[in-house]
Amino acid sequence: MKKIFFIFCILFLVATASRCSMEEGWGNPFITIVNRSDKSIEFIMGEHYPDTVFQFGHSISVGPNDQRDYTYYLSRTKLFKKYPIMQVFAIDTENTTLAIDTIRKYHLYERYELTKKQLEENNWIVVYPKE
Repeated sequence: MKKIFFIFCILFLVATASRCSMEEGWGNPFITIVNRSDKSIEFIMGEHYPDTVFQFGHSISVGPNDQRDYTYYLSRTKLFKKYPIMQVFAIDTENTTLAIDTIRKYHLYERYELTKKQLEENNWIVVYPKE
């Protein structure tokens, strides 16, 4: 009986895991950030368009001429169902030592406003600096 229960549990886990997709949120790439500049840049996603509030809680640093996948807690489908425009903030890492209020006050960042259609057309890739 224990073997049957164990086998059932294994089959259930395999079946459940195989149903996961890129739409599940954390752990799956949401977008790919490409940094074509010669300095490290901090990237932060913001979902509360047009409000430009962002936090360093879940930011990623991308080195010069490098790229990284950005994961997010909401899936693509859920985010765009809730918010029609996603924002990405790019902050020069030299400025990340400043207080976040100072960064916001003096607009020491570059902001992208992106729709789902724009991201799909660009294969979910965001390039810095803007082309």
